Amino acid sequence: MRNSKDDNDGAARSLFLAGLMIGSVLVGGLFYDFESEGINLAPIIESDVPDSILIGSVDILYVLVNDEDMSSLDIEATLDGSTLLLAPNSTGIIAVDISEVDVGSHNLKMIITDSLGQESRLVATFTIHYPYEDPTVMIVDDNDIQSPVGNNVIINGTLIHPDLSTCDLGWSDGDVNAFSLNLPFSDSGKFTWGPSEIESNMTISILATCGTWEDSSDLEIININITESVMGCTDSGADNYDNQATEDDGSCDYSDEVVSGCTDSEANNYDDMATEDDGTCSYDEPTRLKILSLHGGGESASDFENQQGMQDLIEALPDFEFIFAETPEEGGVWVRDPPGGKEQGTNDPNWADASINYLDDFIAENGPFYGLLGYSQGAAMSVIYLAYSDIDFEKVILYNGYLETGHQGLNDTIENESPFDIPALVFEGEDDDWFGYGSTELANVFTDVRHLVGDAGHHLPYSSDSEFDSIISFILDAVMYGCTDSSASNFDQDANLDDGSCNYDEQSFEGASIAIPWLKFPPNSGLIFISLLMLATVSRHSFRGLASGSSVPNLAGKVHEYRLTPELA
Repeated sequence: MRNSKDDNDGAARSLFLAGLMIGSVLVGGLFYDFESEGINLAPIIESDVPDSILIGSVDILYVLVNDEDMSSLDIEATLDGSTLLLAPNSTGIIAVDISEVDVGSHNLKMIITDSLGQESRLVATFTIHYPYEDPTVMIVDDNDIQSPVGNNVIINGTLIHPDLSTCDLGWSDGDVNAFSLNLPFSDSGKFTWGPSEIESNMTISILATCGTWEDSSDLEIININITESVMGCTDSGADNYDNQATEDDGSCDYSDEVVSGCTDSEANNYDDMATEDDGTCSYDEPTRLKILSLHGGGESASDFENQQGMQDLIEALPDFEFIFAETPEEGGVWVRDPPGGKEQGTNDPNWADASINYLDDFIAENGPFYGLLGYSQGAAMSVIYLAYSDIDFEKVILYNGYLETGHQGLNDTIENESPFDIPALVFEGEDDDWFGYGSTELANVFTDVRHLVGDAGHHLPYSSDSEFDSIISFILDAVMYGCTDSSASNFDQDANLDDGSCNYDEQSFEGASIAIPWLKFPPNSGLIFISLLMLATVSRHSFRGLASGSSVPNLAGKVHEYRLTPELA
Protein backbone atom coordinates (compact mmCIF):
# COMPACT_ATOMS: atom_id res chain seq x y z
CA MET A 1 0.00 0.00 0.00
CA ARG A 2 2.88 2.39 0.72
CA ASN A 3 4.36 1.85 -2.78
CA SER A 4 0.95 2.49 -4.35
CA LYS A 5 0.60 5.74 -2.45
CA ASP A 6 4.13 6.86 -3.38
CA ASP A 7 3.44 6.08 -7.04
CA ASN A 8 0.25 8.10 -6.91
CA ASP A 9 2.05 11.01 -5.21
CA GLY A 10 4.85 10.88 -7.85
CA ALA A 11 2.35 10.92 -10.69
CA ALA A 12 0.54 13.86 -9.12
CA ARG A 13 3.81 15.82 -8.74
CA SER A 14 4.78 15.06 -12.34
CA LEU A 15 1.45 16.38 -13.59
CA PHE A 16 1.79 19.44 -11.39
CA LEU A 17 5.34 20.14 -12.63
CA ALA A 18 4.24 19.69 -16.21
CA GLY A 19 1.52 22.24 -15.57
CA LEU A 20 3.99 24.60 -14.03
CA MET A 21 6.34 24.29 -17.01
CA ILE A 22 3.52 24.97 -19.47
CA GLY A 23 2.50 27.92 -17.34
CA SER A 24 6.07 29.19 -17.27
CA VAL A 25 6.23 29.11 -21.07
CA LEU A 26 3.03 31.11 -21.28
CA VAL A 27 4.23 33.53 -18.62
CA GLY A 28 7.58 33.80 -20.43
CA GLY A 29 5.77 34.72 -23.61
CA LEU A 30 3.80 37.30 -21.70
CA PHE A 31 6.97 38.68 -20.16
CA TYR A 32 8.51 38.80 -23.62
CA ASP A 33 5.69 41.02 -24.73
CA PHE A 34 6.10 43.18 -21.63
CA GLU A 35 9.85 43.25 -22.03
CA SER A 36 9.47 44.25 -25.64
CA GLU A 37 7.55 47.16 -24.26
CA GLY A 38 10.18 47.77 -21.54
CA ILE A 39 8.23 46.31 -18.52
CA ASN A 40 10.06 44.03 -15.96
CA LEU A 41 7.86 42.32 -13.34
CA ALA A 42 8.74 40.76 -9.94
CA PRO A 43 9.53 37.03 -9.84
CA ILE A 44 6.54 34.64 -9.79
CA ILE A 45 6.56 31.84 -7.17
CA GLU A 46 4.29 28.77 -7.23
CA SER A 47 4.35 25.68 -4.95
CA ASP A 48 2.43 22.49 -4.10
CA VAL A 49 3.42 22.15 -0.44
CA PRO A 50 0.70 20.01 1.30
CA ASP A 51 -0.63 20.89 4.75
CA SER A 52 -0.17 17.37 6.18
CA ILE A 53 2.47 14.78 5.30
CA LEU A 54 2.75 11.17 6.53
CA ILE A 55 6.32 10.62 7.61
CA GLY A 56 8.37 8.95 4.86
CA SER A 57 5.76 9.53 2.15
CA VAL A 58 7.30 12.78 0.74
CA ASP A 59 11.04 13.47 0.58
CA ILE A 60 11.15 16.63 -1.60
CA LEU A 61 8.96 19.73 -1.83
CA TYR A 62 8.94 21.53 -5.19
CA VAL A 63 8.72 25.30 -5.77
CA LEU A 64 8.51 26.86 -9.25
CA VAL A 65 9.94 30.34 -9.85
CA ASN A 66 9.80 32.39 -13.06
CA ASP A 67 11.44 35.71 -14.01
CA GLU A 68 12.68 37.64 -17.07
CA ASP A 69 16.27 37.15 -15.90
CA MET A 70 16.55 33.87 -14.04
CA SER A 71 20.33 34.07 -13.73
CA SER A 72 20.21 37.25 -11.65
CA LEU A 73 17.78 35.96 -9.00
CA ASP A 74 18.80 36.06 -5.33
CA ILE A 75 17.15 33.38 -3.19
CA GLU A 76 16.98 33.50 0.62
CA ALA A 77 15.31 30.34 2.06
CA THR A 78 14.85 28.98 5.59
CA LEU A 79 13.22 25.87 7.05
CA ASP A 80 12.20 26.30 10.69
CA GLY A 81 14.66 29.26 10.80
CA SER A 82 17.60 27.30 9.39
CA THR A 83 19.13 28.64 6.19
CA LEU A 84 18.79 26.57 3.05
CA LEU A 85 21.09 26.89 0.02
CA LEU A 86 18.74 26.57 -2.91
CA ALA A 87 18.86 27.38 -6.60
CA PRO A 88 16.40 26.75 -9.45
CA ASN A 89 17.22 24.30 -12.21
CA SER A 90 17.05 25.17 -15.90
CA THR A 91 13.24 24.99 -15.84
CA GLY A 92 12.88 27.19 -12.74
CA ILE A 93 12.16 24.36 -10.27
CA ILE A 94 13.57 24.62 -6.73
CA ALA A 95 13.77 21.30 -4.82
CA VAL A 96 13.58 21.39 -1.00
CA ASP A 97 14.82 18.17 0.65
CA ILE A 98 12.72 17.22 3.73
CA SER A 99 13.80 13.57 3.98
CA GLU A 100 15.56 14.20 7.30
CA VAL A 101 12.84 16.41 8.77
CA ASP A 102 11.21 14.88 11.86
CA VAL A 103 7.58 14.68 12.97
CA GLY A 104 6.02 18.00 13.89
CA SER A 105 4.94 21.35 12.47
CA HIS A 106 7.36 23.08 10.08
CA ASN A 107 7.68 26.45 8.37
CA LEU A 108 9.26 27.04 4.93
CA LYS A 109 10.05 30.65 3.91
CA MET A 110 11.54 32.06 0.68
CA ILE A 111 12.39 35.59 -0.44
CA ILE A 112 13.35 35.82 -4.13
CA THR A 113 14.72 39.16 -5.47
CA ASP A 114 15.29 40.00 -9.15
CA SER A 115 17.89 42.31 -10.72
CA LEU A 116 15.66 45.33 -10.20
CA GLY A 117 15.30 44.59 -6.48
CA GLN A 118 11.70 43.41 -6.80
CA GLU A 119 10.82 40.78 -4.16
CA SER A 120 8.42 37.85 -4.09
CA ARG A 121 7.81 35.84 -0.91
CA LEU A 122 6.64 32.30 -0.11
CA VAL A 123 5.53 31.14 3.33
CA ALA A 124 4.34 27.52 3.62
CA THR A 125 3.47 25.69 6.86
CA PHE A 126 3.13 21.90 6.90
CA THR A 127 2.93 19.06 9.44
CA ILE A 128 4.70 15.70 9.32
CA HIS A 129 2.92 13.00 11.33
CA TYR A 130 3.07 9.33 12.20
CA PRO A 131 0.41 6.84 11.01
CA TYR A 132 -2.72 6.64 13.20
CA GLU A 133 -2.83 3.88 15.80
CA ASP A 134 -5.50 3.00 18.38
CA PRO A 135 -4.89 4.30 21.90
CA THR A 136 -3.92 2.10 24.83
CA VAL A 137 -6.89 0.70 26.76
CA MET A 138 -6.83 -1.23 30.04
CA ILE A 139 -9.83 -2.87 31.73
CA VAL A 140 -9.87 -4.30 35.28
CA ASP A 141 -12.63 -6.46 36.74
CA ASP A 142 -13.15 -4.37 39.86
CA ASN A 143 -11.86 -0.97 40.95
CA ASP A 144 -13.24 -1.25 44.50
CA ILE A 145 -12.37 -4.44 46.38
CA GLN A 146 -13.58 -5.41 49.88
CA SER A 147 -11.35 -7.86 51.72
CA PRO A 148 -11.09 -9.20 55.28
CA VAL A 149 -7.88 -8.32 57.10
CA GLY A 150 -4.99 -10.66 56.36
CA ASN A 151 -6.45 -12.02 53.12
CA ASN A 152 -4.89 -12.08 49.68
CA VAL A 153 -6.41 -9.95 46.90
CA ILE A 154 -6.60 -10.88 43.24
CA ILE A 155 -6.72 -8.19 40.55
CA ASN A 156 -7.69 -9.35 37.05
CA GLY A 157 -7.45 -7.18 33.96
CA THR A 158 -6.97 -6.98 30.21
CA LEU A 159 -4.62 -4.77 28.18
CA ILE A 160 -5.81 -3.79 24.70
CA HIS A 161 -3.61 -2.39 21.90
CA PRO A 162 -2.98 -3.30 18.23
CA ASP A 163 0.65 -4.19 19.02
CA LEU A 164 1.04 -5.56 22.54
CA SER A 165 4.76 -6.06 21.96
CA THR A 166 5.18 -2.28 22.32
CA CYS A 167 3.46 -2.21 25.72
CA ASP A 168 4.83 -1.77 29.24
CA LEU A 169 2.68 -2.52 32.31
CA GLY A 170 3.63 -1.44 35.79
CA TRP A 171 2.05 -1.10 39.24
CA SER A 172 2.71 0.95 42.32
CA ASP A 173 1.13 1.58 45.72
CA GLY A 174 2.28 5.19 45.47
CA ASP A 175 2.95 7.54 42.55
CA VAL A 176 3.10 5.19 39.59
CA ASN A 177 4.69 7.87 37.42
CA ALA A 178 7.57 8.19 39.85
CA PHE A 179 8.08 4.51 40.68
CA SER A 180 6.54 1.25 39.47
CA LEU A 181 7.23 -2.46 39.35
CA ASN A 182 6.82 -4.49 36.18
CA LEU A 183 3.55 -6.41 35.83
CA PRO A 184 3.64 -9.31 33.32
CA PHE A 185 0.76 -10.00 30.91
CA SER A 186 -0.07 -12.76 28.42
CA ASP A 187 0.03 -12.64 24.62
CA SER A 188 -3.70 -11.84 24.68
CA GLY A 189 -3.19 -8.96 27.13
CA LYS A 190 -4.60 -10.77 30.21
CA PHE A 191 -2.98 -10.18 33.58
CA THR A 192 -3.64 -11.47 37.11
CA TRP A 193 -1.89 -10.12 40.16
CA GLY A 194 -2.56 -8.97 43.68
CA PRO A 195 -0.98 -8.14 47.03
CA SER A 196 -1.06 -10.74 49.78
CA GLU A 197 -1.99 -10.62 53.49
CA ILE A 198 -3.52 -7.15 53.38
CA GLU A 199 -3.52 -5.55 56.82
CA SER A 200 -4.88 -2.07 56.01
CA ASN A 201 -6.62 -0.10 53.30
CA MET A 202 -4.44 0.59 50.27
CA THR A 203 -4.58 2.04 46.76
CA ILE A 204 -2.95 0.33 43.78
CA SER A 205 -2.16 2.19 40.55
CA ILE A 206 -1.61 0.26 37.32
CA LEU A 207 -0.20 2.15 34.32
CA ALA A 208 -0.14 0.77 30.78
CA THR A 209 1.92 2.46 28.05
CA CYS A 210 1.96 1.30 24.40
CA GLY A 211 2.87 2.77 21.03
CA THR A 212 4.46 1.85 17.72
CA TRP A 213 4.97 5.47 16.63
CA GLU A 214 3.77 7.52 19.58
CA ASP A 215 3.13 6.38 23.14
CA SER A 216 -0.33 6.45 24.69
CA SER A 217 -1.22 5.47 28.26
CA ASP A 218 -4.12 4.31 30.39
CA LEU A 219 -4.24 4.38 34.19
CA GLU A 220 -6.45 2.30 36.50
CA ILE A 221 -6.80 2.98 40.23
CA ILE A 222 -7.86 0.07 42.48
CA ASN A 223 -9.02 0.82 46.02
CA ILE A 224 -8.71 -2.08 48.49
CA ASN A 225 -10.77 -1.63 51.66
CA ILE A 226 -10.34 -3.92 54.68
CA THR A 227 -13.53 -5.28 56.29
CA GLU A 228 -14.12 -6.99 59.62
CA SER A 229 -14.00 -10.80 59.51
CA VAL A 230 -17.25 -12.74 60.01
CA MET A 231 -16.47 -16.03 61.73
CA GLY A 232 -18.37 -19.19 60.81
CA CYS A 233 -18.43 -22.31 58.65
CA THR A 234 -17.39 -21.44 55.10
CA ASP A 235 -17.76 -24.97 53.63
CA SER A 236 -20.92 -25.07 51.48
CA GLY A 237 -20.97 -28.87 51.87
CA ALA A 238 -21.34 -28.68 55.64
CA ASP A 239 -24.69 -28.94 57.46
CA ASN A 240 -24.12 -25.58 59.16
CA TYR A 241 -22.66 -23.68 56.20
CA ASP A 242 -22.88 -19.91 56.75
CA ASN A 243 -22.95 -17.93 53.50
CA GLN A 244 -22.29 -14.72 55.48
CA ALA A 245 -19.05 -16.00 57.00
CA THR A 246 -15.79 -14.66 55.60
CA GLU A 247 -13.39 -16.64 57.79
CA ASP A 248 -13.76 -20.29 58.77
CA ASP A 249 -13.75 -20.91 62.53
CA GLY A 250 -13.55 -24.70 62.36
CA SER A 251 -17.16 -25.19 63.42
CA CYS A 252 -18.38 -27.03 60.30
CA ASP A 253 -20.57 -30.08 60.96
CA TYR A 254 -21.16 -32.92 58.52
CA SER A 255 -23.95 -35.51 58.57
CA ASP A 256 -22.93 -39.13 58.45
CA GLU A 257 -25.60 -39.88 55.83
CA VAL A 258 -26.78 -37.72 52.94
CA VAL A 259 -30.45 -38.15 52.07
CA SER A 260 -31.18 -36.93 48.54
CA GLY A 261 -34.62 -35.68 47.59
CA CYS A 262 -36.75 -32.61 47.08
CA THR A 263 -36.11 -30.10 49.85
CA ASP A 264 -38.62 -27.44 48.69
CA SER A 265 -41.66 -27.52 50.97
CA GLU A 266 -43.75 -25.87 48.23
CA ALA A 267 -43.16 -28.73 45.78
CA ASN A 268 -45.58 -31.62 45.20
CA ASN A 269 -42.94 -34.19 46.12
CA TYR A 270 -41.35 -32.40 49.10
CA ASP A 271 -39.35 -34.85 51.25
CA ASP A 272 -38.95 -33.65 54.84
CA MET A 273 -36.30 -36.32 55.40
CA ALA A 274 -34.09 -35.10 52.57
CA THR A 275 -30.88 -33.27 53.52
CA GLU A 276 -29.65 -32.61 49.96
CA ASP A 277 -31.78 -31.42 47.06
CA ASP A 278 -31.39 -33.66 44.01
CA GLY A 279 -33.27 -31.44 41.55
CA THR A 280 -36.35 -33.68 41.38
CA CYS A 281 -38.88 -31.19 42.77
CA SER A 282 -42.06 -31.01 40.74
CA TYR A 283 -44.76 -28.34 40.75
CA ASP A 284 -48.31 -28.14 39.47
CA GLU A 285 -48.62 -26.17 36.30
CA PRO A 286 -51.54 -23.71 36.26
CA THR A 287 -54.46 -24.96 34.20
CA ARG A 288 -55.02 -22.83 31.10
CA LEU A 289 -57.46 -23.16 28.23
CA LYS A 290 -55.74 -23.82 24.92
CA ILE A 291 -56.42 -22.03 21.64
CA LEU A 292 -55.11 -23.64 18.43
CA SER A 293 -53.63 -20.84 16.27
CA LEU A 294 -53.06 -21.11 12.50
CA HIS A 295 -50.70 -18.65 10.82
CA GLY A 296 -51.24 -16.87 7.51
CA GLY A 297 -49.99 -18.04 4.14
CA GLY A 298 -46.31 -17.42 3.52
CA GLU A 299 -45.39 -16.95 7.19
CA SER A 300 -44.34 -19.31 9.96
CA ALA A 301 -45.76 -20.14 13.37
CA SER A 302 -43.08 -18.01 15.05
CA ASP A 303 -43.79 -15.09 12.70
CA PHE A 304 -47.46 -15.27 13.65
CA GLU A 305 -46.70 -15.54 17.36
CA ASN A 306 -44.50 -12.43 17.19
CA GLN A 307 -47.11 -10.24 15.47
CA GLN A 308 -47.80 -7.24 17.70
CA GLY A 309 -51.53 -7.94 17.65
CA MET A 310 -50.95 -11.55 18.76
CA GLN A 311 -48.66 -10.42 21.58
CA ASP A 312 -51.36 -7.95 22.73
CA LEU A 313 -53.94 -10.78 22.66
CA ILE A 314 -51.69 -13.12 24.68
CA GLU A 315 -51.07 -10.40 27.26
CA ALA A 316 -54.81 -9.69 27.59
CA LEU A 317 -55.68 -13.39 28.12
CA PRO A 318 -53.22 -14.79 30.70
CA ASP A 319 -55.57 -17.73 31.50
CA PHE A 320 -55.25 -19.00 27.92
CA GLU A 321 -52.41 -20.82 26.21
CA PHE A 322 -52.00 -20.13 22.51
CA ILE A 323 -50.56 -23.14 20.67
CA PHE A 324 -49.11 -22.34 17.23
CA ALA A 325 -49.23 -25.01 14.52
CA GLU A 326 -46.87 -24.96 11.52
CA THR A 327 -48.16 -25.98 8.09
CA PRO A 328 -46.64 -29.16 6.61
CA GLU A 329 -46.78 -27.70 3.09
CA GLU A 330 -43.82 -25.92 1.47
CA GLY A 331 -43.82 -22.13 1.20
CA GLY A 332 -45.65 -21.60 4.49
CA VAL A 333 -49.13 -22.21 2.97
CA TRP A 334 -51.95 -24.37 4.31
CA VAL A 335 -53.58 -24.84 0.90
CA ARG A 336 -51.15 -25.00 -1.99
CA ASP A 337 -51.94 -23.27 -5.30
CA PRO A 338 -53.24 -25.27 -8.28
CA PRO A 339 -50.52 -26.61 -10.63
CA GLY A 340 -51.50 -24.11 -13.34
CA GLY A 341 -51.76 -21.11 -11.01
CA LYS A 342 -54.55 -19.59 -8.93
CA GLU A 343 -56.64 -18.71 -12.00
CA GLN A 344 -56.98 -22.39 -13.00
CA GLY A 345 -58.53 -23.65 -9.73
CA THR A 346 -59.07 -27.26 -8.58
CA ASN A 347 -62.04 -29.61 -8.15
CA ASP A 348 -60.33 -32.13 -5.88
CA PRO A 349 -62.13 -32.39 -2.49
CA ASN A 350 -58.97 -33.93 -1.01
CA TRP A 351 -56.69 -31.06 -2.07
CA ALA A 352 -55.98 -30.03 1.57
CA ASP A 353 -55.59 -33.54 3.03
CA ALA A 354 -51.94 -33.00 4.01
CA SER A 355 -52.87 -30.04 6.23
CA ILE A 356 -56.04 -31.72 7.56
CA ASN A 357 -54.17 -34.89 8.56
CA TYR A 358 -51.42 -32.82 10.13
CA LEU A 359 -53.95 -30.91 12.26
CA ASP A 360 -55.62 -34.17 13.33
CA ASP A 361 -52.28 -35.45 14.65
CA PHE A 362 -51.35 -32.07 16.15
CA ILE A 363 -54.62 -31.84 18.10
CA ALA A 364 -54.31 -35.45 19.32
CA GLU A 365 -50.84 -34.69 20.67
CA ASN A 366 -51.39 -31.17 22.04
CA GLY A 367 -55.14 -30.89 22.69
CA PRO A 368 -57.83 -30.64 23.75
CA PHE A 369 -58.43 -27.09 22.54
CA TYR A 370 -60.98 -24.59 23.77
CA GLY A 371 -60.81 -22.45 20.64
CA LEU A 372 -59.65 -22.37 17.02
CA LEU A 373 -58.00 -19.16 15.76
CA GLY A 374 -56.97 -18.48 12.17
CA TYR A 375 -55.39 -15.50 10.42
CA SER A 376 -55.52 -14.80 6.66
CA GLN A 377 -55.09 -18.21 4.94
CA GLY A 378 -55.11 -19.71 8.42
CA ALA A 379 -58.73 -18.47 8.69
CA ALA A 380 -59.56 -20.17 5.37
CA MET A 381 -57.90 -23.37 6.64
CA SER A 382 -59.91 -23.16 9.89
CA VAL A 383 -63.21 -23.34 7.98
CA ILE A 384 -61.89 -26.20 5.81
CA TYR A 385 -60.89 -28.11 8.95
CA LEU A 386 -64.32 -27.61 10.55
CA ALA A 387 -65.91 -29.10 7.42
CA TYR A 388 -63.60 -32.14 7.36
CA SER A 389 -63.19 -32.85 11.09
CA ASP A 390 -65.32 -34.04 14.03
CA ILE A 391 -63.24 -32.09 16.57
CA ASP A 392 -65.35 -29.79 18.78
CA PHE A 393 -64.28 -26.25 19.69
CA GLU A 394 -66.00 -23.85 22.06
CA LYS A 395 -65.09 -20.78 19.99
CA VAL A 396 -63.80 -19.93 16.53
CA ILE A 397 -61.93 -16.62 15.94
CA LEU A 398 -61.06 -15.65 12.36
CA TYR A 399 -58.93 -12.62 11.43
CA ASN A 400 -58.54 -10.99 7.99
CA GLY A 401 -59.63 -14.18 6.25
CA TYR A 402 -61.53 -15.50 3.25
CA LEU A 403 -62.80 -18.71 1.67
CA GLU A 404 -60.61 -20.70 -0.74
CA THR A 405 -63.10 -20.17 -3.59
CA GLY A 406 -60.55 -21.25 -6.20
CA HIS A 407 -60.75 -24.84 -4.90
CA GLN A 408 -64.26 -25.94 -5.81
CA GLY A 409 -63.91 -29.43 -4.36
CA LEU A 410 -63.08 -27.97 -0.91
CA ASN A 411 -65.88 -25.40 -1.14
CA ASP A 412 -68.46 -28.03 -2.06
CA THR A 413 -67.59 -29.86 1.16
CA ILE A 414 -67.87 -26.62 3.16
CA GLU A 415 -71.30 -25.90 1.64
CA ASN A 416 -72.50 -29.41 2.49
CA GLU A 417 -71.28 -29.27 6.10
CA SER A 418 -72.23 -25.67 6.88
CA PRO A 419 -73.65 -23.65 8.44
CA PHE A 420 -71.62 -24.37 11.56
CA ASP A 421 -73.29 -23.71 14.94
CA ILE A 422 -70.03 -23.03 16.81
CA PRO A 423 -69.97 -19.46 18.20
CA ALA A 424 -67.69 -17.57 15.82
CA LEU A 425 -66.09 -14.14 15.60
CA VAL A 426 -65.02 -12.78 12.21
CA PHE A 427 -62.73 -9.73 12.29
CA GLU A 428 -62.22 -7.45 9.29
CA GLY A 429 -59.56 -4.72 9.16
CA GLU A 430 -60.91 -1.45 7.84
CA ASP A 431 -57.54 -0.78 6.18
CA ASP A 432 -57.03 -4.35 4.93
CA ASP A 433 -56.25 -3.93 1.23
CA TRP A 434 -55.64 -7.68 0.79
CA PHE A 435 -58.66 -9.65 1.92
CA GLY A 436 -61.15 -7.15 3.33
CA TYR A 437 -63.80 -8.66 1.07
CA GLY A 438 -63.43 -12.13 2.57
CA SER A 439 -64.93 -11.51 5.99
CA THR A 440 -68.52 -11.62 4.73
CA GLU A 441 -67.85 -14.97 3.00
CA LEU A 442 -66.58 -16.39 6.30
CA ALA A 443 -69.45 -14.99 8.37
CA ASN A 444 -72.03 -16.63 6.09
CA VAL A 445 -70.94 -20.18 7.00
CA PHE A 446 -71.82 -19.74 10.71
CA THR A 447 -75.21 -19.46 12.40
CA ASP A 448 -73.92 -17.82 15.60
CA VAL A 449 -71.43 -15.19 14.44
CA ARG A 450 -70.18 -11.74 15.41
CA HIS A 451 -68.77 -9.75 12.48
CA LEU A 452 -66.49 -6.91 13.68
CA VAL A 453 -64.79 -4.20 11.62
CA GLY A 454 -61.78 -2.65 13.39
CA ASP A 455 -59.03 -0.17 12.63
CA ALA A 456 -56.37 -2.68 11.55
CA GLY A 457 -54.79 -3.35 8.18
CA HIS A 458 -53.90 -6.89 7.14
CA HIS A 459 -52.77 -7.92 10.61
CA LEU A 460 -54.27 -8.82 13.98
CA PRO A 461 -55.74 -5.76 15.74
CA TYR A 462 -53.58 -4.09 18.38
CA SER A 463 -54.78 -3.45 21.92
CA SER A 464 -55.55 0.12 20.82
CA ASP A 465 -58.02 -1.11 18.15
CA SER A 466 -61.64 0.00 18.64
CA GLU A 467 -62.82 -3.65 18.59
CA PHE A 468 -60.05 -5.21 20.68
CA ASP A 469 -62.10 -5.31 23.91
CA SER A 470 -65.04 -6.86 22.04
CA ILE A 471 -62.76 -9.69 20.89
CA ILE A 472 -61.60 -10.32 24.46
CA SER A 473 -65.20 -10.38 25.73
CA PHE A 474 -66.20 -12.87 23.02
CA ILE A 475 -63.41 -15.27 23.95
CA LEU A 476 -64.16 -15.05 27.68
CA ASP A 477 -67.97 -15.24 27.68
CA ALA A 478 -68.04 -19.07 27.71
CA VAL A 479 -65.40 -19.46 30.41
CA MET A 480 -66.64 -21.00 33.66
CA TYR A 481 -64.25 -20.65 36.60
CA GLY A 482 -64.26 -23.19 39.40
CA CYS A 483 -62.65 -26.36 40.75
CA THR A 484 -61.98 -28.77 37.88
CA ASP A 485 -60.43 -31.60 39.96
CA SER A 486 -63.00 -34.39 40.26
CA SER A 487 -61.25 -35.70 43.39
CA ALA A 488 -61.86 -32.43 45.28
CA SER A 489 -64.78 -32.02 47.66
CA ASN A 490 -65.97 -28.91 45.78
CA PHE A 491 -65.53 -30.24 42.23
CA ASP A 492 -67.60 -28.19 39.75
CA GLN A 493 -68.54 -30.24 36.70
CA ASP A 494 -69.57 -27.11 34.79
CA ALA A 495 -66.19 -25.36 35.25
CA ASN A 496 -63.75 -25.40 32.32
CA LEU A 497 -61.01 -23.26 33.90
CA ASP A 498 -59.60 -24.03 37.35
CA ASP A 499 -59.49 -21.03 39.69
CA GLY A 500 -57.40 -22.69 42.40
CA SER A 501 -60.34 -23.06 44.79
CA CYS A 502 -60.30 -26.88 45.11
CA ASN A 503 -60.73 -28.25 48.66
CA TYR A 504 -59.70 -31.71 49.75
CA ASP A 505 -61.64 -32.27 53.03
CA GLU A 506 -61.92 -35.75 54.54
CA GLN A 507 -64.84 -37.63 52.95
CA SER A 508 -67.87 -38.45 55.14
CA PHE A 509 -69.54 -41.81 55.10
CA GLU A 510 -72.65 -40.29 53.53
CA GLY A 511 -73.91 -42.60 50.80
CA ALA A 512 -71.42 -45.43 51.59
CA SER A 513 -72.41 -49.07 52.01
CA ILE A 514 -73.04 -50.56 55.45
CA ALA A 515 -72.04 -53.94 56.89
CA ILE A 516 -73.76 -55.23 60.02
CA PRO A 517 -71.41 -57.01 62.53
CA TRP A 518 -73.40 -60.16 63.27
CA LEU A 519 -71.23 -63.05 64.21
CA LYS A 520 -72.85 -65.81 62.23
CA PHE A 521 -76.63 -65.87 61.93
CA PRO A 522 -78.85 -62.83 61.77
CA PRO A 523 -81.29 -62.41 64.70
CA ASN A 524 -85.04 -62.09 64.42
CA SER A 525 -86.69 -59.13 62.77
CA GLY A 526 -87.04 -57.16 66.00
CA LEU A 527 -83.34 -57.37 66.72
CA ILE A 528 -82.58 -56.51 63.12
CA PHE A 529 -84.69 -53.40 63.42
CA ILE A 530 -83.00 -52.34 66.69
CA SER A 531 -79.55 -53.06 65.24
CA LEU A 532 -80.34 -51.01 62.18
CA LEU A 533 -81.39 -48.02 64.30
CA MET A 534 -78.25 -48.24 66.42
CA LEU A 535 -76.00 -48.56 63.38
CA ALA A 536 -77.74 -45.67 61.64
CA THR A 537 -77.06 -43.51 64.71
CA VAL A 538 -73.41 -44.50 64.97
CA SER A 539 -72.58 -44.23 61.29
CA ARG A 540 -74.83 -41.23 60.54
CA HIS A 541 -76.54 -43.17 57.76
CA SER A 542 -80.25 -43.21 57.09
CA PHE A 543 -82.39 -46.32 57.38
CA ARG A 544 -83.21 -45.85 53.75
CA GLY A 545 -79.53 -46.24 52.94
CA LEU A 546 -79.34 -49.46 54.91
CA ALA A 547 -82.37 -50.90 53.20
CA SER A 548 -80.70 -50.31 49.86
CA GLY A 549 -78.16 -53.02 50.68
CA SER A 550 -75.03 -50.83 50.53
CA SER A 551 -71.88 -51.71 52.50
CA VAL A 552 -69.13 -49.88 54.46
CA PRO A 553 -65.70 -50.94 55.74
CA ASN A 554 -65.39 -53.21 58.79
CA LEU A 555 -66.70 -51.63 61.98
CA ALA A 556 -65.91 -54.34 64.56
CA GLY A 557 -64.93 -57.98 64.66
CA LYS A 558 -65.73 -60.27 61.76
CA VAL A 559 -68.36 -58.73 59.51
CA HIS A 560 -70.99 -60.50 57.47
CA GLU A 561 -73.12 -58.45 55.11
CA TYR A 562 -76.87 -59.15 54.91
CA ARG A 563 -79.62 -57.48 52.99
CA LEU A 564 -83.18 -57.09 54.24
CA THR A 565 -85.68 -59.46 52.69
CA PRO A 566 -89.11 -58.15 51.76
CA GLU A 567 -90.80 -59.85 54.74
CA LEU A 568 -88.25 -58.39 57.17
CA ALA A 569 -88.59 -54.94 55.65
